Amino acid sequence: MDRSSLSYPYEKFSSAVSTLATSARDIRSRLYSAALSLITLQSKDFADHPEIMRGFDELFRELTSVEAIANEGQIQATLATKSDDEAAAIASKIVDLFFHILREYKEV
Repeated sequence: MDRSSLSYPYEKFSSAVSTLATSARDIRSRLYSAALSLITLQSKDFADHPEIMRGFDELFRELTSVEAIANEGQIQATLATKSDDEAAAIASKIVDLFFHILREYKEV
């Protein structure tokens, strides 16, 4: 497997995890910023890694499950409906995916 196939996702997830861990803002705000770090990624970026692809697709389904109203985006609309615990669970999925990417990235 080509290590470079995960270079860009690794960079984006690293940024997302850093935002989740270091920002002093509330969990929904941190999660929104982390999601923006990942927004340029697509399923095809994980074509050689089907398990990561499934997790990524599930993450974005969860982040965009509510239709946007007015000028807000789907991610903002979705996060507005989440409790702190639900938002923390989504943040945990980002961290888990990052560690999965890191393991794959280091293996090849």
